[in-house]
Amino acid sequence: AIKRTKRHFRPAHYLLKIQSCSLLCDTGVEKYDSGVFEASGHKWWALILF
Repeated sequence: AIKRTKRHFRPAHYLLKIQSCSLLCDTGVEKYDSGVFEASGHKWWALILF
């Protein structure tokens, strides 16, 4: 399962937690793209392939 939350202020840290990899793989989804986010003055994004 993928859980996203939004806040009114920018976080100091980012965390992506996959609670069950086998359950995620069973969904048929082949990738997860976080979208662009900014941290420490740089723009980042996460791409996870299954």
